Amino acid sequence: MGWMSWELFRCQTNCVDHPDACIDHNLYEQMSNQMAEGGYLSAGYSTVSIDDCWEDHHRDADGRLWWNATRFPAGMKPLGDYIHSKGVNFGIYSDVGTGTCCRYPGMKNHEEDDARLFASWGVDYLKLDGCFAGHDTYEKGYPAVGAALQATGRNITYSCSWPAYLGGNESAKPFQAMIDAGCNSWR
Repeated sequence: MGWMSWELFRCQTNCVDHPDACIDHNLYEQMSNQMAEGGYLSAGYSTVSIDDCWEDHHRDADGRLWWNATRFPAGMKPLGDYIHSKGVNFGIYSDVGTGTCCRYPGMKNHEEDDARLFASWGVDYLKLDGCFAGHDTYEKGYPAVGAALQATGRNITYSCSWPAYLGGNESAKPFQAMIDAGCNSWR
């Protein structure tokens, strides 16, 4: 179990007007402190996860993914190290399509590079959404990301949002394909 920022904080990136509710390093450091000091670890909670809106709006000229340097001035590796120093796992969010649900860069055509990047930051959990992607992207993209994560050699729990985009008939969803893609959990 863990804590993820989306339900309460959504994509609040205005830290000037909303300093206590902004998607920035302070929020995740505070939640890591609460997880460690509030008894949540002993209750079975283990992960603090960043959801959408942590990224810069564009990849660099070499196609590399970057975090928003204003809201995460030290970067993601130091944030992950801080979270780990509290005994908490570090979770992050991305998308299998060309963009995230809030229109930040997605992993499509960058699966291996982004997986290596996440592993280098010490990411323990990846929630992968499916906005700005079609069924062909789900069928190819989720397995590509799963293989890329496995190739890093880091144990990253892979949460696929694939079935959430396939309608309400649970019996028609490709659960074996999701397992084969390396998905550890899904919604």
